[in-house]
Order: sequence, then C-alpha cells, then structure tokens
Amino acid sequence: MEQRVAQRFLEPIRRVSEQRESLARQYEQENEVLRDQLQRITQQQDAQMNEVAEMLYQEGLAEVIPCSPSEQVAYLLVERASLLERPDDPQVNNVKAYNTLASQQETQSQPKNMDQGAPLHSQSPWKRLFGHRKAAQSRHPFTSVELKPGSELGSALSVEREWARLERDLEEASRRLAMAHKEIRHLTDELESARMTQSAYEPELQGAQQEVELLRHEVEKLKKCDVVELRKAKELNDRLNQEIRALRTRVRTMDAERKALIEMVIY
Repeated sequence: MEQRVAQRFLEPIRRVSEQRESLARQYEQENEVLRDQLQRITQQQDAQMNEVAEMLYQEGLAEVIPCSPSEQVAYLLVERASLLERPDDPQVNNVKAYNTLASQQETQSQPKNMDQGAPLHSQSPWKRLFGHRKAAQSRHPFTSVELKPGSELGSALSVEREWARLERDLEEASRRLAMAHKEIRHLTDELESARMTQSAYEPELQGAQQEVELLRHEVEKLKKCDVVELRKAKELNDRLNQEIRALRTRVRTMDAERKALIEMVIY
C-alpha cells in the first residue's frame, strides 16, 4: 500500500523532470545552431572587410577605412563620377556624340571582349575598381590628348564600358554586404527571441522544480513515517510474542499442578 502511494507521488515528478530536460535540450540545440550561423556570417564579413581595408590602404585611401561599406562605395562612386564627368573634356563630348557607333562596335566585338575580360571578372569587384582607379590616375588629362577618329574613340568607349561594368559590380558588392548585414540582424533577432522564450519559460521551470522538491520531501517524510510505524509494529509484535510465551509457560505449569492434585486426591 505504501509503495503504491510512493509511486503515485513519484510519477508526476518523473514526468515534469523529463519535460524540463527535453525542453532544455531543444533550446540548447537551437541556440547552438544560431550561434554557428552567426559566427560563420561574421567571419565572412570580417574577411571581406579586411580585404577591402587592405586594398584601400594600398591605394592610399587609409582615411576611408574607418567608414562604413556604404560610405566607402559612395566615396568611390563620387570619385568615378569626377573622373568621367568633365564638361571641358572634348573626349567626353566626343563619346556622347558617338553613342550609336559605340553600341554597334560593342555588339560586333563582344566575343573578343568576353575573352579579354574573363580574367577581370574573375577578380573581386573592389580589386577591379582600384585597378581602374590606378590606371585612370596614371593617365594624362583627357584634354591634352588630341582625338583620332579610330583608336581614341575605341579606347574611350572601352573605358566607358569598363566603368559601366565596374559600377554594376560595385552595386552587386554593395547588395551582398547589405544582405550579409540583414542576415546577421535576422540571426541576432532569432537568438534574442530564443533567449526571451527561454526566459519566459524559466518561471514555469522553476515552479516545476520547486514542486518536484516539495514532492520529494513529502516522499521522504512518508518513508520516514513508514519506517517509524514499522519499527513500532515490530516492537509491539515482539512484546506480544513474549507475553504469549509467558502465558503458555504458565498454562503448562498450571496444567502440571492440576494433574498432581488429581493424583493426590485419587490415592
């Protein structure tokens, strides 16, 4: 009977303990996955930022390194615009005048340009940008060059195409950096949400733990009470056995005396 009562008390304790351990393992696994994803994205972003910082330093743009990626891109785009948009540059006016011819030449020379541009596209967009910037700074001003109908126009159109391609690459790099920042914020929010959920369940877990401790104390108390009752019952049983043995001895003595008296009366 006492064993069934103890089992009835211990059953809810086991259920609550199993639920608590299962919930804790689930939260721990989710937190581990989120931490791994956040660490991987952070390492990728740090590698990209270190690469950009190294190229900025090599190109003499150390003052731009502390800026954010969007500010760095904006700075380089402004510098690109300052190199291309020169109102006094006759070569720029000549390029604008021959836009139709440029599109025809680009269509005809597309396979050749693709073969020549493959190594360029295999590089990082930041490296291509700094390469064009360095090449542009090493040239003489456009105003000092006398235009020729064939070679100078083709060179100007090639530069314009490279700048357009570079702008697309910069926009792509900017978009990827923004996506990385967004993913980091998303993972951080998920991690914070998991922490808040765990904090929300913490009072219930503590209440369950307190209930488990209370039930354990009750079981211990019942066990102690059972031990005391069993000891008392054993002592009572021993005492009764002693009294029974004493009574049996007395009965045997009285029976022997009775038999002796009967024999004396007869004889």
